[in-house]
Amino acid sequence: MVLANCRSSYGYEGVKRFQVFGSKRSLILDMATYYYEHNSELKLEDGTQKIEIQEGNQFAAEMDHLSECILENKTPKTPGKKIYAM
Repeated sequence: MVLANCRSSYGYEGVKRFQVFGSKRSLILDMATYYYEHNSELKLEDGTQKIEIQEGNQFAAEMDHLSECILENKTPKTPGKKIYAM
């Protein structure tokens, strides 16, 4: 069984945590919405394991992806029509 509690709010400044709880393990990602300095842990029955997340420049990756789509006539991973649904 997996239990997830997801909240999103502008009213809780400084709280940027993502947690997933299972019957034997839990995953905690602090600073989940920051652009850098992610702290993540996988909690096991016999201890805690840190998870390394490779940091990158997400804005540069977005621009590279859009440029690739234009040059190679591909559909972006997030098409513009999805923006209208928001």
